[in-house]
Amino acid sequence: MLSGTPTVAGSSSFTVQVVDSETTRQTATLAATLVINDSVVTVTTTSPLTPGSVNTPYVVTLAATGGTPPYAWSVSTGTLPPGLTLSPAGILSGTPTAAGSSSFTVKATDSAVTPGSATAELTVQISIGTLAVKNTSLPAGYVGRAYIAQLGATGGQPPFTWSVSAGTLPAGITLNAAGLFSGTPGSTGTSNFGVKVTDSNGSTATAALPLTIGPAIATVPDGSYSFVFAGTAPQGKAQAQNGVAINGTIKIQSGAVISGYFDENTNSGQTSLEQPISNGTLALGGNGLGQLVLITPTNPLTSTITFTLASPLSVSTPGSATPIRIIEYDDATGTGSRGSGVIDPATPDPTTGAISGNFAFLLSGTDIDQNQQALIGSFQTDGAGNITAGKADANQVALVNGVPTREVANFVKGITGSYSIDANSRGTLTIVLDGGHFHFSFYEVSPSEWLVISLDPATLNSPLVSGTTYQQTGGPFTTASLPSTSVLEVSGVVLGKAIPDISLGLVSSDGSGNITSAYDEYNGTFTPGNAIPAVPYAVDGTSGRVTTTAASGVNSEPILYIINSTSAFYLGVSPSGQSGLIEAQTGAPFTDASFSGDYLGGSLPLVLTSVLNESGLLVADGAGNVTFTTNRSSDTGLLSPPPIVGTYTVNPLTGRGVITTPDGLTRIFYLVSPTKIAYLTSDTGGYLGTFQQ
Repeated sequence: MLSGTPTVAGSSSFTVQVVDSETTRQTATLAATLVINDSVVTVTTTSPLTPGSVNTPYVVTLAATGGTPPYAWSVSTGTLPPGLTLSPAGILSGTPTAAGSSSFTVKATDSAVTPGSATAELTVQISIGTLAVKNTSLPAGYVGRAYIAQLGATGGQPPFTWSVSAGTLPAGITLNAAGLFSGTPGSTGTSNFGVKVTDSNGSTATAALPLTIGPAIATVPDGSYSFVFAGTAPQGKAQAQNGVAINGTIKIQSGAVISGYFDENTNSGQTSLEQPISNGTLALGGNGLGQLVLITPTNPLTSTITFTLASPLSVSTPGSATPIRIIEYDDATGTGSRGSGVIDPATPDPTTGAISGNFAFLLSGTDIDQNQQALIGSFQTDGAGNITAGKADANQVALVNGVPTREVANFVKGITGSYSIDANSRGTLTIVLDGGHFHFSFYEVSPSEWLVISLDPATLNSPLVSGTTYQQTGGPFTTASLPSTSVLEVSGVVLGKAIPDISLGLVSSDGSGNITSAYDEYNGTFTPGNAIPAVPYAVDGTSGRVTTTAASGVNSEPILYIINSTSAFYLGVSPSGQSGLIEAQTGAPFTDASFSGDYLGGSLPLVLTSVLNESGLLVADGAGNVTFTTNRSSDTGLLSPPPIVGTYTVNPLTGRGVITTPDGLTRIFYLVSPTKIAYLTSDTGGYLGTFQQ
């Protein structure tokens, strides 16, 4: 009897022999061939799908079995509910705009050489839902500073009309029919009032929303600032389909934005280059939390961009390299921009000639199919606008025989290109690699640090990316160039799923060619205590490229590019496309007192609809108690949840901190230094972030 469960498709040839039981045994043989076919593709998602409501974000992930994963999904017949789209990864998402029942047929096609496919008829019911005000709080305002906040509703039938139903707004603030609070507050205090929303069917809902106006406040120092931002869903496009990257420069004077320029690129093909910023405000509260409003009347995509920010005290120190963390929150309908980024004090009036030497870079983002991709490398500049040589590694998705395929260690050498800076402080960068020309813009923090976004239309082979370029120092590099102990801070996206893949831990190098890693990971579930045992590594002296080799001799471990003696860019080789940074850890041995004072920061950019974008203040007392005061970006604008109070303990050897809070969510941090932590949370989709003093 030939039996078992085949695990691989293909053809197997073999010979069988039979022997009888006689004293003089007789034998016979047979040459046989057994063909194992691929299992049949089957759609396992059943109908009807989870019901949805008008004006409420909707996400369902379709599933299939059999054949050769991954599957490419499409709608073969019928029509999806208005406002919903189906991505090739099988994610049905968006914000429904009309009630009713929709029937349609989906098709799943596998990745076999001869593709197999299956279809399924599905229905989904979208109801109007009960009309309700989504906002539970409003951001604080400050006397003399411009104020903007947007109301949002769930259920009901758009369009909506807003009004004040009870009480009085603060002096200087008005509410228009579209639900936008705006104006300049004239006095301090808390105003308690009610708002009412009316839908097109005449249904109404109300909510009480107090608004607190604080006293006039200080701002960041006058001068030039550069910024970069990455996120999802700009300007009315469904979140599951779109990404956005923005970079630019502004000049601040007495809390006012007096000038600036920015570039914006999206996965939907909308690109806005070197657009002027006419005015705006950057205001801070006494706790370091505040807001940035940019007015861009000539931008065809949007006229106002609004961020909340967290500014560490050290930003005011001359020559500081401390970033101000920002998140965008001017999304009132679930289809606006949301994401994270940084603002950095910048060198005014940069020039092309000031750029010279070796530079390391990390650029990450998504392609048009929402696959996470990352490019890491280094190049040499000649001070005259030319890139003369370089190397790079990619964790990417590319077409192989017409099939999207993850390539986790694609090494490229022989990079060339060019760069220049114009009179508006905007830099352009062209990189030539793998026979292709790739175009970027950058705005300098200094000649040795650039904030970069891609300018090419997003495709599968040319993802929408953003990141940073740093000048390399300390070369020629050796195995001793890596720090002995570094904090690992990397993130990616689980392949085919809208789930972040975050790792936070320690990397240890013996300086002689051996490296180990120990880390916590969150990818929908929290897994502590992961480790990569000691593996040998080699360093290229010119590029700073670090390659690690597993026992098999295959380069299946992470790749790094050294920035300087304290940091390096990191590229994982997993299907999630993880990338990030390692930073030298200082301050050991650690105690609970090592985490003490005010830390401001927030989430690092990750182009993913389900990730939490948050900025805020962590206050630790050095005795095991911590308080979180944060702002969050949501589809109704800014959310300011009540402060969270918790306790913490710090491991004296590793600097790993565990925070315990009443909500029971995972919160882990590693002390990078006495003034900086790297932070991982599972809260509301999770994120990787940093907080600094």
